[in-house]
Amino acid sequence: MKGMDAELKINSPLHVKHLQTLMDMHKEGTFKYGGRDGAADALFPSGECAIFHGSSGLRARVVKEAKFNWGVAMLPYYKGTPNAPKNGIIGAPVFG
Repeated sequence: MKGMDAELKINSPLHVKHLQTLMDMHKEGTFKYGGRDGAADALFPSGECAIFHGSSGLRARVVKEAKFNWGVAMLPYYKGTPNAPKNGIIGAPVFG
């Protein structure tokens, strides 16, 4: 995003914290990796997970299949994250 010399960094303290959080949640059973692309799309409307970060294109499926009340929210962030909160990514709301 900053030009041809931009670097992808995934080892910043924030990235490491987030990855550790996901691994901890997986161990305790509160996070489930559903796969790549649309493989995880069925997890939220089926009730297998309580929160889902995904495309707004999933909304129609959630409306049709979910048998519970649900809503859409901004992407969560860790307190103390510099410049947070920010607006959600277009097309990627959080269902929950």
